[in-house]
Amino acid sequence: MADEQKSNPLVQYFLLDKYWRQYLIIFGLILLISTLFPHGKALKYSYQVNDITREPIIAPFTFSILKSEERLQKDLDEQKKSVSYIFNRNDEIVAKQTDALGEFFAITNELRHAIWRLEESKRLVYERRYHKQYEKARSEFVSDSTNLYILTNEFHRLYSFTVDKPDWLTYVTPAQDPKNMKDLDRNTDRVIQICKNRWTEGIYDIAISDITSNKVTVNQSDVPDLASPQSFNDLQMAWTKARKELLS
Repeated sequence: MADEQKSNPLVQYFLLDKYWRQYLIIFGLILLISTLFPHGKALKYSYQVNDITREPIIAPFTFSILKSEERLQKDLDEQKKSVSYIFNRNDEIVAKQTDALGEFFAITNELRHAIWRLEESKRLVYERRYHKQYEKARSEFVSDSTNLYILTNEFHRLYSFTVDKPDWLTYVTPAQDPKNMKDLDRNTDRVIQICKNRWTEGIYDIAISDITSNKVTVNQSDVPDLASPQSFNDLQMAWTKARKELLS
């Protein structure tokens, strides 16, 4: 009589002989999931260039982003240089400054006439000191003197760079009747033209030394212009060029 073969207890417990197909499917799914799920001590992140991160990226120590302070600062400086400064051309400033120059020469002309009238009044007071119209001449002298005082203070208030400057005093003091002098008209036209030349070239509202980018973007038409920072003037450069052109 043949001995009866004993069954494996594990087989009987898990019913492998009955459900072996189901166990095989579950085991296969576990293997599949384990191959798809990120493994290792740290999760792996993939950063898309120019993408915007919405969550903080935690990099392992061996990640290539780790740099020395010197290298990091150098890279940051290079990054800043690659982002161009943006400037907007404002033609309204040109119109306002042109009007301001016109006002300067207009008040200069008024000051010249006021000085000339006072000198004429002073002469009449002296000539009519024994004349019956002396009081009238003296009254006009006082009026002209007061008017010149007010106008001079206003001129110095608006243009403080003329205070205590002998050259400016000479410029506003007429050597003859201002009606016969044409130099103000010529000077007005010339100065405005020189300023327009500088405005056409372009003037930054900051010093060129403050521009750290390799290129600048200037919005002055439908298509922005990309140029080097040295393509335009700052205020100091524009002033130097204008002065040379005026004195040439």
